[in-house]
Order: sequence, then structure tokens, then C-alpha cells
Amino acid sequence: MNKNLFIYSFKYLAVLLALVTFSSCERDEFTEQDAFDLQQAQLDAETAREEAALAAQDKRVMDMAMFRRSMDSLTRLNSGGKVFYTVNVVPGGSSAFSSGRFEEVEGLDGATVTVSQLGGSVVEQKTTVGGLASFEMYSGEVTVNVEAANHTDLNYTANLTPDGGVPNGALMYVGNVVPVFDDPNNPAAGSEENLATVKGFAFAELDITGGNNFEESVPDGTKVRAFIDVANPAFKAKYIDQANDEGVNNGGQPTASGAIQRFAYEEAASTTGSTVTSALNNDTAPDGGEYSITIGATASGLPITMKFDDFAADRTYLFGDPFGFAFFTGSDDNDTGFGPGQKRFIYTQNTELVGGVANQAPTALPFQGAVDLAQLSNVIFDFATTEATATATITGGDAVRTVAISTTENWLYTGNGTSANVTGEIADTYLGDANRGSYLTTPTVVFSAPTAAGGVTATGVAIMSERGEGEATVDTDGVAGGTTNDLRSVIGVKVTNPGSGYAAAPTVTFVRNSFTGKTADVPNANGIGTIVNTQSGIGYVEIIDGGFGYTDVGGAVTFSGAGNSTGVNPAALFNNSADPVGQVPTGGTAAAATVVVDRTIGTVTQVDIPAGSSGSGYTDPIVTIANGSSLSLGDNNENAPQVDGGNTIVLFETNGAGGLRFANGLTTFADNDADLTNGLEDPGTGLRLQQTAIDYALVPNVVTNGTVATINFDGAGAPAAGFELPEVRARVNNLGQITELFISNPGSGFGNVDAVAISGITVSIEPIGVRATANAFVSSGGGIGNYVINNYGTPSSIYSTTLGTNFNYVSATNNGGVQEFRDKANAVVAAADVAANSDYIVAFAAPAAGGTAATGYPVFEQDGSNLVGVYVSSAGSGYAAGETPNFWVIPAGLSLDEYKYGTVVSSANTNNASATATLVDTRLTLTFTDGGLGYAIRPEFVISGGNKSAEDLAGINSAINGTIRGELDFNGAGSITNTSVEYTGALPFTAADLAAEPIAVTISSDRLAAKLTTEANGTGNFNGFILVSAAANGIDYAADVEYDINGLDASAKDFFNAVESGEFTNDERVGSNGVTNANLKYITAPTFTVDFLGLNTGGAGVATLDVEADITALTNTTVGSLPSGLVFSSFIYGGNDTSYNPAGERFRTIGGSSSFEVFSGLTYIRDVNYGTGIELE
Repeated sequence: MNKNLFIYSFKYLAVLLALVTFSSCERDEFTEQDAFDLQQAQLDAETAREEAALAAQDKRVMDMAMFRRSMDSLTRLNSGGKVFYTVNVVPGGSSAFSSGRFEEVEGLDGATVTVSQLGGSVVEQKTTVGGLASFEMYSGEVTVNVEAANHTDLNYTANLTPDGGVPNGALMYVGNVVPVFDDPNNPAAGSEENLATVKGFAFAELDITGGNNFEESVPDGTKVRAFIDVANPAFKAKYIDQANDEGVNNGGQPTASGAIQRFAYEEAASTTGSTVTSALNNDTAPDGGEYSITIGATASGLPITMKFDDFAADRTYLFGDPFGFAFFTGSDDNDTGFGPGQKRFIYTQNTELVGGVANQAPTALPFQGAVDLAQLSNVIFDFATTEATATATITGGDAVRTVAISTTENWLYTGNGTSANVTGEIADTYLGDANRGSYLTTPTVVFSAPTAAGGVTATGVAIMSERGEGEATVDTDGVAGGTTNDLRSVIGVKVTNPGSGYAAAPTVTFVRNSFTGKTADVPNANGIGTIVNTQSGIGYVEIIDGGFGYTDVGGAVTFSGAGNSTGVNPAALFNNSADPVGQVPTGGTAAAATVVVDRTIGTVTQVDIPAGSSGSGYTDPIVTIANGSSLSLGDNNENAPQVDGGNTIVLFETNGAGGLRFANGLTTFADNDADLTNGLEDPGTGLRLQQTAIDYALVPNVVTNGTVATINFDGAGAPAAGFELPEVRARVNNLGQITELFISNPGSGFGNVDAVAISGITVSIEPIGVRATANAFVSSGGGIGNYVINNYGTPSSIYSTTLGTNFNYVSATNNGGVQEFRDKANAVVAAADVAANSDYIVAFAAPAAGGTAATGYPVFEQDGSNLVGVYVSSAGSGYAAGETPNFWVIPAGLSLDEYKYGTVVSSANTNNASATATLVDTRLTLTFTDGGLGYAIRPEFVISGGNKSAEDLAGINSAINGTIRGELDFNGAGSITNTSVEYTGALPFTAADLAAEPIAVTISSDRLAAKLTTEANGTGNFNGFILVSAAANGIDYAADVEYDINGLDASAKDFFNAVESGEFTNDERVGSNGVTNANLKYITAPTFTVDFLGLNTGGAGVATLDVEADITALTNTTVGSLPSGLVFSSFIYGGNDTSYNPAGERFRTIGGSSSFEVFSGLTYIRDVNYGTGIELE
């Protein structure tokens, strides 16, 4: 029969019976709707069961797929054989164990064993029969879970095949015997003999006052538990490890099939025992602190460990006040009673010694045994009336101080960019030794950069010897050489700027400015180039049409009206025919000319080419007689005016009468090409300009442009139909410069609202077109004209590394078609002044066919790093087009032959000179703002801040005090008279540290005064004390004080000298000028007060000093008295009980360790003493 049909037939029958049954009830009837609802609920439940069945089926399919993949992997590795694995579960409580085997053990029936393998694709569960459950598994690890009623659960992982997989088609048999232990929290009936009992009493030392040498019970409810100690190696050795090693694996480790690698037991804890206030088990023990627990056990001994609750309680004892001088009643340190009090302590198993080690130590016990209350009078010393104050600043330490050449010269930076030789003069002639090098010219001194952000690199110049004495000349490359007169040595370094930001002394290197290598004793050329054509400058200009309008202006200084003469001559611009007007020929130089005008008739009569101004590179030149340059202002133009400091595109605004005027507030407009700057508004009429180098020979036209599409009223709207743009004109001065733009007609159609910004109108300045024309002609010759450099040097940065950066050079730019030289500071330099601004020249190789060698000047990038061209100042003669002469960049003032010889000799020492820099000392300056008053000894200085921890500052404070305390000066009143003191030792502060947190200084004598107080009163390391007898009528140091050293009476001087020499360090005993004294030498007599039991008695006094500044007596100035209510018949008082360890009593168990083995059916006694506890307050 179909199962589903069977089920549904009974469902419908049940519904029918329900309908019949409930329809006969007299109470609320079960309606037909109720029957259908019930049927629907049953159908929903069935659907859920079917969906669960489908999900389970899907999981089985996925598990089967995973299993097949895993088997495929094992088969490919020849590890697809089967492992028949048997788990033998045994009851630990009734079993004996030895060497990994079980003696006379019967397995545990009914245990559930679940195994999992291959990522969960193989999961199988069986119930043990005779303790056994067998499974068909595969190579690798297996995860096992064992559950048995009334026993601990066990989870473990075992490696079935540690020495390799089982080959395909092969079989292997593996088994594990695993114990489970009786669950003490859920024992089976009759299993009592398989468990162990642990019981006892728990005590703590809650009252340690004198005569109370017995323990108190711990609080009721303190918990005690025991746990199976699976971490104990003995547990694993006895219950887990097997003694059947099969061999070793590839790593040399013993292997055993089925070796258990990880394991965990659940339900492995005892019953929870709690201490109670009444006796257990009807015994007659004292009430309180008793406990009893049960734990699983075995016949072979099961390792367990016991754990006990922490608890906190108030301990009764005698304790001191914050100064350690007196006793008080109660838990508040400010109480004024006398006698034992209470403080909160924690009692914990953490103080137990386990293997000689404990996590925490108990608090040491004070005041044990009888206490002489007279000793509780203390002398409190004070070493100052008013402490001094000061500010702290750090300077220096990050700049260069000296530069030493070898070991004999040391140049000290003396400020203001100067240095001095502080080790004496040396020979000032060429020495030729390796430490100082051999140089043709002065090398550049280079300091390494500082490490601090924002630091400044130090600079310096080399101090050179005189040139050599002169040796025989030599011949190099067929040319007579120079002599050693050309060579010099470095004898020092003058620091011109010490720099800043150095964490360590910078390295100092010397960069040769005169050598780039040699081949066969001939210096390598810096580069090579090709002569494209020989010299081809402009020779002369022929006037074709002199033009008109260049008339005399009769002394006028400003001009308006487009096309009118300004009295300035037009300019002559040269270029090759294929190039734009005025463009310098590629690889050539610009020609310059003077235009001559006949002012009587207003025409150009000639164009003169001055000597040296013919330029080069011209092949088919064209000359243009120009009347000025074009300029555009306004919208979408980089030359737009600026208003209120920001870029704007608004030139005009409405004038309120339909027309326009220049925008109010228009302050500046600039043009990079025309150099128009500093425009100033002339409200309503014009725009005043300052302009240079425009050369307007004729007043230019000014054109305004704008359409309805481009013009906007303040960002919105357009002008009225039929609007007229304003007319703008220019004024030019007699230098040819535009001085003003002015509105001659404001236009119309722009509304009657005043001061509305109008955008979208541009203004163009257009020079009058060419009126004069001419022809230009080139000259010819054999000098270098167009010389194209093929190789600038390898690498191109060779000039930066050989010449350094600290030299004078020129660069060049093309300014409107005219080559323009600039110096190192980027200022314009005339061609005639290039020589004065260049430390180097360019020497060309002589022409191949004979003639005169050309010379010139190197042209560098603006930063002086790379060579970009050569300015030929002397073209030479005899060169042919296509010839490729080498060139050398050599120091100015030397000939090429001198350079060749000097570099051959000086390059023999390739190490250059050597030098060592040192940094200026770091200085900590303490400037006193108040010198203090009444100092008895030298105070201490404590530096804080500087982004450093107290640990970091401890060392530096020690060093500072060891130095500057001895530099202090005092007057007779004990005030510091120094204005400031300095410390120049090492300091740990960086600039970043000081920026993050400034440093501060505190000046105090308190620590030293407290140290003398502690030692002199017998509460420190010194074996002695001051003993003051307390009487009802007061405390009088003149009569009642005694001094004790090692139990023997001593004089005041001997006592204090012994304390000071024995307990104070050398730094603490430092005196004037930094001399360490044998004992303290006092500046003024120290003062003191007297307390009793930590309470002020009102007693006070001052020490008496002898001529050696030693204390010889303590003299009271005010006689103190006992605090009100403190009257004692005896000054001997019993302290805390002496039976306790002064270091405190630890937690301990009596009867054996807290970790031990328990055997089935036995009872163990473990009394517990928590000890004296740890103070919480």
C-alpha cells in the first residue's frame, strides 16, 4: 500500500469521526469549520515534514558528492584503502590502568559513539556492545564523540594513519581504548564506590593582633570544587597515551596508528561544595568552614586539582597611618583613636606556592611584638622655607659647531656666518696629502641634510692653501701643460651657516668643481656637438619703405588718438622666413638692431646692427618694423583685472545714465607678456596703467567687443536692443608705454540703475599696422655659428655632482623672440655681463684644419643642475660646417691647457679631502624666577614634560642634578643667587617632543628632607634612630632626646654624619663647585617639627651647626605636648602577634597538595588556610 495514501485515509477517517463526535455535544459545538481548520493544520505539518525530508535528501546527496571527491583525492594518492576502526569505551571508575593498558576491564555497554571523517561527509553513530563500536573509515584523522549515561562525555581526534595512507584496495585495523569517568553530579545507582570524597575545614587569618594566634572560619557559602586535571602530564600518560609505537615517521617522530592528538572531557567537575556554619555528617567538629565534595575516581588514581573561592573580609590588626608612624582604630586612616583597627583584605588561592611559585604575595605584617610608644615620636625635617622657581628652555644641539680637517685643524663657528681656526695655523702652501686633497679650484663643501622636518642644511666654504711651489711642466696631448702652481689643498672649512635640525653630526664631503674624469691622462670632454653652420648673423638691413607718421612730438609727454606718433622709435624684429615674427632661429641667437627715424618727415631711414649683436642661425632672414604689441583684457582671459584681491572677469559697470564706466574697485590687471601691472581705477573716466617694454611708436587702437549672447547684467539679463558698446582709447607716454585706458563714449542701452556689474565685454589693444618695410641680409665667416650639442655629459646631472650647487651661473629664456640671460637669482643679465655672472667658461677644441678655438659660457637650467646650451661669446675661426669639436666646462680664469694639466695631477687623489663635523652642545637653561628662601641644602631639579614618560626622565634628572646642583650659589638667607644655570649633557628631547609638550622644571628639597626624616627616625635602612621620651607635660628635645647607632648611644654630630655618609649618595652630598662631601654640609640650619603617633605635637626647633656646617644638636624653639586625650600609664604596647610570618602567611592546604590523585571509594581530608590575605586599601 502507498504510504501517503495510507496516512491520508486515516486522516479523513479521523476528521469524519471528529465531526460525528462533536456534533452530538451539548456545550459549544465543534463546527464543520473547526474540522476543516484542524485538517489544514495537519496538512501544513505534513508539508513541513516532507520539506525536511527533501532537505535531508539534499544533504545526503551533497555529503555523497563530497565523499566521492575525497575518495577520488585519496585514490589518486594511492591512499584509498579502508580502515576498520574500533572504539572500546571502558568505565574509568571500576578500571585499573597501567602503561596505557586496562587490566581486567569490561567495556561499557550502551555508550553512544559518533565518528566523523572527510569533512563531515562520513558521519556514523553506533551504540557499544560490550564496550565496542566498530566503523568502516579511511586514511587520515577521525573525530570521535562518546556519550554515556552517568559518565563524563569524551571528545577526541585521532590520527588513524600517521605513517601514511592505506594503499588502494588494502585494509587496515585500528582501535582505541578510551575511558569515561563517573559523573559525580549525576551518578548512577550503586556507583558510590567509583567516586572519591574530599572534605575538610577552611580557615583564614582574620585577626592577627597580639595573643590571637588561632585561625577564624571563612565566610559561610565559600565554594570549593575539584576538577579532573587533564592538563596534568600524568593524566595523559596514564589514560590517553598508548605504549605500542610502530616506528618513526619522515620527521623522526614515533608513530602509532590511532594516536589520540586532542581530547576533552565534559562533566569533569566535582559536586559544588560550600562551607557551612554547622558541622557536617553529625561530627563534633567546631562550627564553621566545613565542606564536603565528591569527584570521579579510578582504581589507578585519577589526577584532580582543587579550586577555592576568593573572598574579601575586614582583617583586625594594628596598622600605621600614611606616614607609617602610628596606630589608629577603625578602617579610616584619619581616625584619632588608638588600638587595633580593621581594613579590607582579599583572601585568595593566588598566594599559594605551586612548584615554588605564586601568582601574588600576601601583604607583609607591621608592628609585631611589643612596641615602645616613645619611638613613635618623630622628628620631621624641613630644608627650605620657600622653594625656588624657574623656567626651563632647551637650545642648540642640532647645528654644526666645528669642522676638523684631519686631526690638526678645527674650525669653530663663531656666529654671524664666520669661523675661526681654533687649533693654530698650518702651512699655507700646497701639501698634496690625501687628507686635504689636491685641487685646481676651490671645491664645494656639502653637508648632509638634517633629519628634522623643517631643518636647515648647514653650509660652508673650503679654506684653501696657496698654490704649489712650482714643479717642472709636463706635456699632455701635445700641448704644454701648467705646473703644480695650479694646485691647492683644503686646510679648513669655514662654516657660513651652522644649519639646524640635526639629530647627529652631518657628514662633510668635498665636490670637485673642475674634473669629470680622464682617459689616458687627458681629461674627458664634458660633451660634444656638431657645427650645423658657421657663423650666420644679420649683416645689414636695407630699407624698402620708410613708412610715415613717426613725426617729432615737440616735447609732449603723453599722447592719445590712434596712429599718432609717440616720439618712440619702432622696433626691428628678425626671424627666418618660415618662423613667426621675431622668433630666434632654432639653435641660434637673437640679433638686435637700432631703428633710425627722420623725425622731420616721419620716416624710417636705416636699421643699424651694433657690433656683437648680429645673432646667429639666420639663413633667410625677414625683418619687421613693429609699432608695439597686442594686448587683450576681459572675460575668459588670463589677463583679466583683479578686484578685491581675487580674479574677476568684470571690467565695466553701469553709470546710471544708460552707459558704462570702468568697474568700481578695479585695482589691478596684469599681462605676463606685456608686463602690465598695478592698474588703478580713475572712477568714471579711465584706467591708469603702468607698463614697460611695449615700445608703442604710434598710439594703438583700442577695441571693445561684446554681443547680446555674451553680455550679462551682474550674472543675469542682457542689454537693451540696439545697445552701443563704450568706446575706449589709450594714452601713451614718451617712452612708448600705455599709461591709461579711458572711456571716450560710455555707450548706451544699459539701463538707468547705477553700479550694476557688467560681464562679457572684452577690451583689445591693437598696435597700428606695419608702415615701414625692409630686407635683412646675413654675414658669413668661419666662426662657430649654429652649434648643436649632441651629448651634454653622462649623466646630464654630472654638472650638479661635479660643480655642486654653490656656484654662479647663467640661464637663458626666450622672451618674445629675444634670448634673455638670467643670473642665479633669476635676474636679467645683459649679454655683456654674462662673464661676470659665470664661474665657468666653455672651451672648444681647436678646428681640425687649424685656426682659433672658440670659447663661450655654459647655459644651465635655472636651478643650476643640468647644462642646456652654450652661449658662444667668441666664435673662433677655421671651423667647417658638420665639424664636431669637443667642449670642456672649466673654471673661469684658466686656459684649456692649464685645466688639462691641473686635472691630470689633482685627479690622482680621488678621495678628495676628508673632514669631520661636530654639533653645538645641547643646552638646558634653567632661569630662576624666584631664588627661594631658607635652603639648608642644595635643592633638586625635576624636569617634566617633553613628551617623555617618568621612566625616560629619571635618567636625565639624575644626570642634571649630578651636574648643576654644585653650580648653585646661595646668600646668607639661603636664597639662590644665580640668574640661571645650564646643563650641556645629552638630552633625550627632539624638536617634535618639545613641540608636542613643553618642558617644565620643579625645584624642591622635600625628597631629601623626607629621606633624612626616614633614616633618622629608624624607619629606613639606617641601623639607628632618634629616641624621644614622651612625658605628660610635653616633648622637650633639649632634655629628652637620645641618638642611637647600632644599639649604642652616640653624639648628635656622629649620628647625623653616619646617616648622611651612609644613606645619602655622592650626588645628594654634592657641595659648592661640584665637590662631593663626606656628609651633608648645610647652607643654613635645617628646621624640624615633632609629631607623636602621626599627630602634630606643636613641637618645633632648629638644628645647631658647627663651623664645619655639621649638625651638633637639635634645639627646640617650641615645646610640644601630647594630643588631647592621649594619656598612657605605660609606653610599652603589645603589637600584632609574633607567631605569624612577617612577610605574611600564604594560602596552603593541610593534609596534602591541592592537586593530587584520588582512588575509587576513598575519602580525603584537605583543610585550607587562606593565610593573612592581601590589603585592598
